[in-house]
Amino acid sequence: PPPSKVRWLSLHSGSAASSRINPNDVPFLRSLTIFGKAHKSVLNFSKYKLMRVLDLEECGNQLEDKHLKVICNNLLLLRYLSLRGAATVTVIPEEVKKLKLLETLDVRGTNIKVLPTQVMKLPCLIHLFGKFIVEDHLVGKEE
Repeated sequence: PPPSKVRWLSLHSGSAASSRINPNDVPFLRSLTIFGKAHKSVLNFSKYKLMRVLDLEECGNQLEDKHLKVICNNLLLLRYLSLRGAATVTVIPEEVKKLKLLETLDVRGTNIKVLPTQVMKLPCLIHLFGKFIVEDHLVGKEE
């Protein structure tokens, strides 16, 4: 296993597919970048409690909508989330409202067509990249 003091981890192409990482072995991981296909053990996002940067650019067909729900429910310190090129991702869950520290969200190259209004209500959001429409709620509806 990698040393337990790892804070930044970047996996590229071939190494990403063969690298098996137990999130319990990297308790201090703050930044994870994956270029290309990743081993499914790396995609266990529920364990990365201290994650601040998650860059899943070109993660291929492995990243699914269910992963985003886990990310939104568990990575509450996240400041940067890039899903760029993850064509299998189709929806940002309403749980995105839990990412109160999120500053950057990149959904370019995904199949996300509609963003929930919760994204626009994120207090720290500065950068939002992608082509989408914002969900239209009925007037008077409370969350």
